[in-house]
Amino acid sequence: MSGKMLSRVVLCCAVVSFGLTAGCAKTKPVTQKKNVDQLYEEGLSSFFRGRYEEAEGKFTAVIFEFPFSEKSTMAEVRLAELYYYQGKYAEASAYLEDFIKRHPSHKDAPYAYYLLGMCYFNQKPAAERDQTPARNASSAFGELLSRYPASIWADMARGHFDACIESLAKSEMLIGDFYFKRKNFQGASERYSWLAQKYPSSRYAPRALFGLAECYKASNNPQKAKSTLEHLLSAYPEAEYTDDAKRLLASLSEREAKERASKPEQEEPYAKQPGAFVLPEKAAEGQEENEGAPSQTEADQAYEQEQGALPPPVETDLSAQGDPEGVDNDEEDAEGLNQPPAAQEPQGGLPAEGAGGL
Repeated sequence: MSGKMLSRVVLCCAVVSFGLTAGCAKTKPVTQKKNVDQLYEEGLSSFFRGRYEEAEGKFTAVIFEFPFSEKSTMAEVRLAELYYYQGKYAEASAYLEDFIKRHPSHKDAPYAYYLLGMCYFNQKPAAERDQTPARNASSAFGELLSRYPASIWADMARGHFDACIESLAKSEMLIGDFYFKRKNFQGASERYSWLAQKYPSSRYAPRALFGLAECYKASNNPQKAKSTLEHLLSAYPEAEYTDDAKRLLASLSEREAKERASKPEQEEPYAKQPGAFVLPEKAAEGQEENEGAPSQTEADQAYEQEQGALPPPVETDLSAQGDPEGVDNDEEDAEGLNQPPAAQEPQGGLPAEGAGGL
């Protein structure tokens, strides 16, 4: 080989070697892939520090990169929590409903029911408004109380459940009163009767029974009025309306006695009249809400139009959220989960996993 050719070979080798070196210099070093536990713990840490976008990315990565792991299932609940604390109730409830449907026996199922109920509860309007959120909240809390009565989340849900029942009962009472004032005694009696059957533990139940008796009296059906008043006095002897019920019952009895005395030869006017008021078998409060409910009427629409003129409800401020309306809770919520996460790492590290905490 000539010297000239040898020089060309050496030059080519040098060029190739330089190119390989330059290419290697531009290549990023390969990092080791994180495992599921590490991703999940990093997500929790970001969540507690208030870095919601970062936490969302970590939990989402756990779900999609490790779909068959236990941490993936738990990350679904953590994502729902994350959305809940940001006030994104639609996203949170979607994750929770899906979680409950696919994992009904999971250890976090009681907490999922509780959090789902709270998503709706925080949207609960005044009694004059559409009660769909209160209805959905009572359904979620009712399922929790029925399925997991011994759970800590059931204890925390009872006050909220009762508040939902009171709101729903008050709504029925307002509509019944609306009908009664307009002398629509049929519509009023349907509402009062539905309230007494569906929400017997509500503080509005005695008032509904008294209103129902007044409807029967106004409709010239004193026997039904009397049986309704007797049921009121028997079921709620200490209620606010018992004195009024006693006076009305005495008035009806006196009227009946006078009519008997004035018509001794004729059949007793009210005796053995069919249809005395009897409460039928009822479903659990807050469940199967629409079954047997009074149908929508023109008076319902008029009521809704009248209430539509009211100012819009004030949105919930999560940053200053305390105990929900109608609930007295002197004890601190378990694990602090009713309050948004602190902006810094909690003392003592991350909480233990399971139904009792994160």
